[in-house]
Amino acid sequence: MIRPFFLCLLCFGFLILGLSTGCGTLLGTGEEGYGDVTFVLTDAPCDEIDVFEVDVVQITLVKFNGAVVTTLPATQRVNFADLTDMSEILVGTSIPAGFYKRASIALDFSNALVLLNGSTTPAAVVDEDGNPITGIVNTSLEFGTSARPYVSQTRSCLFVFDLDLNNSVTVDLTGNSVTFTPVISCTVDPSDPNPIISTGRLVSVDTETGDISLGIRNFITGNLLCRYTVHTEGDTVFHVNGSALTGSAGLEAVAALSEGTRVFAHGVVDTSRAALEADFVVAGMYVPGGDMDCVEGLVVSRDVGAGADPTLTVLGRCYDHTAQAWTFNQTFTVSASFADTTVLRWRSGDTALSTDNLNVGQRIRAFGVLSGTSLDASGVSQGVIRTLKTDIFGFAAGPVSGGTLTVDVRRIGLRPIANFDFVVESVSVADPAAFLVDAGSLSAGTVTTGTPVRVRGYMAPLTALSAEPDFSALTIIDRSDVASLLVVRYVPADPAAFTSISSESLSIDVSGATFAGVDQGFVGVIDLTASPEPTITPKFAIGLYHIIQDGTLTGFLSFENFSAALAERTAAGARVARIAALGGYDAGTQVLSASIVSVSLK
Repeated sequence: MIRPFFLCLLCFGFLILGLSTGCGTLLGTGEEGYGDVTFVLTDAPCDEIDVFEVDVVQITLVKFNGAVVTTLPATQRVNFADLTDMSEILVGTSIPAGFYKRASIALDFSNALVLLNGSTTPAAVVDEDGNPITGIVNTSLEFGTSARPYVSQTRSCLFVFDLDLNNSVTVDLTGNSVTFTPVISCTVDPSDPNPIISTGRLVSVDTETGDISLGIRNFITGNLLCRYTVHTEGDTVFHVNGSALTGSAGLEAVAALSEGTRVFAHGVVDTSRAALEADFVVAGMYVPGGDMDCVEGLVVSRDVGAGADPTLTVLGRCYDHTAQAWTFNQTFTVSASFADTTVLRWRSGDTALSTDNLNVGQRIRAFGVLSGTSLDASGVSQGVIRTLKTDIFGFAAGPVSGGTLTVDVRRIGLRPIANFDFVVESVSVADPAAFLVDAGSLSAGTVTTGTPVRVRGYMAPLTALSAEPDFSALTIIDRSDVASLLVVRYVPADPAAFTSISSESLSIDVSGATFAGVDQGFVGVIDLTASPEPTITPKFAIGLYHIIQDGTLTGFLSFENFSAALAERTAAGARVARIAALGGYDAGTQVLSASIVSVSLK
């Protein structure tokens, strides 16, 4: 068995294929006229990939009557690894109204950039047979008979495409390569979508309606994909040229900017009018990829304590605005001024922050003047540093008590805890083995001693007393039941990979597998053995089950229907190349109770 493979962890909040059946009231056959649609892209957290940047060439839809509809007027460059907790608007357009039965997405790997966690050397991308992927990969999906989306003339539709890197790739850290077997799902008008973002160039502002018109363009070529409306309200938070504003004051500041200024917006799509309802807007100089150099990453150390001008060591990436290029997975130094550097917080109008909030472990985005791997973010360079939500991963020392959770931290973001130096001027600012988290009133009833957890929030400022919490939590996630991803690969594909297929379970023969393991996230990867026989069972009455064959993905909500189709195809001679499943894993019985399963056939 090949051991140096690690797997990407699949987030439980997966988008269910075609679960929504329409975009409004059905108006006859809908074969006349057009309806507005917004196409967005998303992904789920992946433990081993920092960058997965490819060109999206086209999204194609096929109507029930066979008519083919293309939607992208120009290629768009997308880094799917950035879309783990949000979705990005790809294009807003109008397409013929009616029912649609199939969707496909074309990805161009000619100039792809894939970087594994911590690596600066691009990884090779290969298919299941080990052949390099250097051109266009087309992947199709069929909408279920009872779940075909309907595009209405009277209401906008939201199509959310999830590439699902977690279920699409196997990472070989030793060989610095990624085996890519595309798995794509699509949700139409999801009831609880991820936050949606859009970055574009300012076209116009209507201060009466609160609308901002953006031109969404290819970041590299500048080609226009579409114009899209961002709607703001009185409680929308704005960061305009480094100033935190709210409501009309922020909108007026945006209106004063020149046409073509870079604008970022965060919110949800209003399907009644195909507009992004924004709760947060950043405009002007301090938008990533704009007119200022930028360093983004985790503070792994700092040289001085509270009230002084710090030099931060940041592990992450930088943007050189002169070269219009990003550099990834490097260590940078960021110089800041306690008195003059503006410090803001993501999606917050708080103006009381300072460089004392830039504690070890905090994720930041710093703007200033870049020279090599050093960024001057002091007042002289009009420096602005924005603190971003930060994830810590570890094991709970016990349940939440008195509003505090103690965590043995193993990782911050994707970086192992060994990367961080919590000693500042000979003083320990935190003990990662007994990290104190301010849980406030958050509910964490299932968390107890040894529970693997993911906590999202912000590091405490350096001014916090030693007995005070080290971290302020926004969310606490119990990962014990969602942190296991089973993957079995066969090279060559195996016609006898399943020893039995029934409406209740899939039993797997791993004796001929190239790789067979279960990734428990930051807990680690364990091998699957031949005995007891690894088994997949359905966790819920409704799940997400895929069969990928000949470049087409067929989705099922019922495990019974999925297993019947799988049995029929394997009986007809199809060979199994890859099995992946997400759910709760019992190491003693080697049974994974899955909410998501995909099987790739040849």
